[in-house]
Amino acid sequence: MFKKKKNNFQIDTLIDSGMKINGLTEVSGGLRLDGKIYGDLNFKEDKPGAIVIGESGLLKGNLAVPTAVIAGKVLGNIIASEYLEIESTGIVEGDISYNLIEIHAGAIVKGIMIKLGKTQADKANKNK
Repeated sequence: MFKKKKNNFQIDTLIDSGMKINGLTEVSGGLRLDGKIYGDLNFKEDKPGAIVIGESGLLKGNLAVPTAVIAGKVLGNIIASEYLEIESTGIVEGDISYNLIEIHAGAIVKGIMIKLGKTQADKANKNK
């Protein structure tokens, strides 16, 4: 039968619903985004990176991350080198490159979806 991937990652940083960030943002570890980021979001290599974008969260820029769970809105391209989950409230307007993906009923995706091969996923992890 189907096996569901467990999302066991720690949230190190919270961008709350009242917060707004403009410009390139670089973080390490786990991030929960309930606020707004206007600019690209990248994850440093020193810790396994993961993001949870809550229902009120907005990212207007490109996202490069190993693991992402999206319940909010992303207006930009996504590279998820390990796992991407788009929940029923999630909206993505941009191209998606992924290794493993799960899209819940009701999610909205407007863009091209590209499955990464193993070497592409490994390269994406190293180039962040």
